[in-house]
Parts: sequence; C-alpha cells; structure tokens
Amino acid sequence: MSSSIDIKVIFSDFSQLNSSKIHRQSLDYKLLVDFLRTNHFDFTTIGQSIEKRSIFRVSLGTGSTPVMLWSQMHGNEPSSTLALLKVLDYLTHIDNHISQRILSQLKILAIPMLNPDGAVRRQRRNAWQIDLNRDALKLTAPESRVLRETFENFKPQWAFNLHDQEIYYGTANSPEPTALALLVPSADPQVQALEQRFEAMSVAGKIAFELISHINIAKYNDSYMPTAFGDWFSSNKVRTILIETGYMRQDHDRFWATNYAAVAILLGLLHIANKQFEQKFVDFYEDLPLNIKHKFFDFVLKNVDVVNNGQKIFSTDLGISRDRRDKDHFTDYDTDYLIFDIGDLRFAASFETFDCQGKIKIDLKELKLYENVNHLIEACVHKTDKN
Repeated sequence: MSSSIDIKVIFSDFSQLNSSKIHRQSLDYKLLVDFLRTNHFDFTTIGQSIEKRSIFRVSLGTGSTPVMLWSQMHGNEPSSTLALLKVLDYLTHIDNHISQRILSQLKILAIPMLNPDGAVRRQRRNAWQIDLNRDALKLTAPESRVLRETFENFKPQWAFNLHDQEIYYGTANSPEPTALALLVPSADPQVQALEQRFEAMSVAGKIAFELISHINIAKYNDSYMPTAFGDWFSSNKVRTILIETGYMRQDHDRFWATNYAAVAILLGLLHIANKQFEQKFVDFYEDLPLNIKHKFFDFVLKNVDVVNNGQKIFSTDLGISRDRRDKDHFTDYDTDYLIFDIGDLRFAASFETFDCQGKIKIDLKELKLYENVNHLIEACVHKTDKN
C-alpha cells in the first residue's frame, strides 16, 4: 500500500515556510506571539494564564468536522508547539491537494502553548506548580479551565493532544530511540474499544503505518487516567490521539523528530478528512511496540579500568547520562554527565558506545552513582574508538 503523501516533498515545503526559521531551543512565548501576528493567521485570545499571558486560538478550515488541537500544556515541551506551528503554517501557506482536502473537510481549532507561564520557566507545571494534564476534573488552573471551556464551546469530534517526551525512550524491537510515540487514550477503566476509539485507533494506525519505515514509533500504555485531559476527552466520546515528539540520534535540537511529528499531525488530519476507518489499521496500532522509559544512556563506556592507589583492581562498564532523575525535567540542553549504572553493560542501549580497552581510568573513590564524569567523556572522545 503506497503512502498518501510524499514525505520528502512535505519536508521541502516545510523548508520554505517561516516556521522553519524557529528552533526548538529558542521557541518562547514572545516568539510565538510575534509569529502569530506576522504570518497572517486567524487567531484570537481565549483566556489568560495565572500571570496574565494570553492564550490563543488559531482557526482555519471550512469543513463540517470539528478538530481541536493543543500543545505545550507542559511548559518544557516546545517541540509540540513547533510541530503544531509547522502544520498551521503549511495549511495556511501551501496550496496543494493535501491542504485543500483538509481545509475543505475539517473545521480546525488549535491552541499553541496552553501553558505559557510554564514555557517561560521551561518547566512542566504551571506557575502554581499544577500539572495541567492531571487537572481535567478539578480544574484548579485557569489554563485548564480555558481548555475545558474551549471544548464546551467548540464541541470537537476529534482532538490531538501534543507533547514532547524525554530523549531516553526506546522500544524492545529497535536499536533506535523512539522518535514518535502515539496513544489513543482510554475512555473508561475497562479500556473498551468504543466506536469513537476504534476510529481514533484506525487513524493512529495509519499514521504509524506510513511513518514506521522512516522512524521508530512506539505506543504508550493506555491504562485509564481519569484526571488526564486526553482520557477525559475520550470519555466524552471525542476521538482523541496523543502524539509525543521523541528523539533521533544526533538530532540535538529535535529538528527531524519535530518535522516527523508535524507530518504525523498532517497525516492524521488528512485521514480524518477522508473518513476511512479500517480494522487493519486498528490492528497495526495495537501491535505497535510499547514505549520503554530510560532504555538508553547517552554513553556506555566499556572496559574502564578502576584504580585504587594507582593500581588497577578491576575493569567495568559505565552507563552515563545527563541527570534524568527528576521526571519533570528534560535534559536536552544539559551539559553535565553522570554515572547511572556500573557493571556488565554489554547489552545496554546508548546513543554512543566507546570501548576504552584500558585507555581510560577512574579512581575507586569516584566510582559512585550520579558522580559527574565529564572528564571521562572528554578523554574517551580523544583516546578511544566508537563501537
């Protein structure tokens, strides 16, 4: 079965758009506001954050099927917003059969950067330290109430909940990190496949089918979480798809992963517009490998000599990563590397592996979990060969 789009052509189109000039690391609230104002989007303010930053709605499309998308409800997840901006930019400024089909069939409402206060701080939670994605029932945060009120006014039939995930995820069946992870959230504790969820799984399966030859794609566990917005949307019979932008090797600003996330959103919108929901794609979604947290280290250093009083006492392997102990913190731009495992790591996955072969030494006093070993990384780069 051939793909419904040519990914290389889409990437070429992306490169012509103003959104291609935005980098993940530099995307902040001010840049978002400037971008919306200068690129001819139909947008309006729909609410304010705790610190009185405006939350915006972008509208496009003349179709009869309402689709709602939101990004960056976690402030430290800018790839989700950048992927959404690429899609909005594409649909607004690229006139072809893809944009024509989507805009003629769908009525789109997008909320880029739901959590601007968190985005300013580069933190997951909002200014009151509320995790918006655990606030779907209590609605403590004004940002959560904006999302709920938008749902009630717009009455979407479909929803896309857009996130980033940390870089260390992988799957059991691939040596590559997870570039995209998908989830069709449960609508109830029994995780039943209702009609709406069947259609959402079909679309998610089609997205995965068309991209899986290019990147590693995983599926999140779909255990019911009633305080999460995706599950709440599903429980209200909205066909909901969560897309998490992950990581690809040597993709340090997540440029390619973000582009693939944007393509995934476009594919999802196109398949919704075409209204063809097939069991085989539900099966394809269900068969996706589960996402595994902390599968990867940044580095594995093999055969490091451990010395005491200048004498070698044994050799070991070291699993080294940036500090990922805080689940709310993403390490993309951190520069300190710590020991996360010690021992036989011959089967461990890493972004880079060096066989030190006795050329690198560590003192027994330094051989501790979470010890900073930047100096070992620098020595490995100069003295050893990559595997």
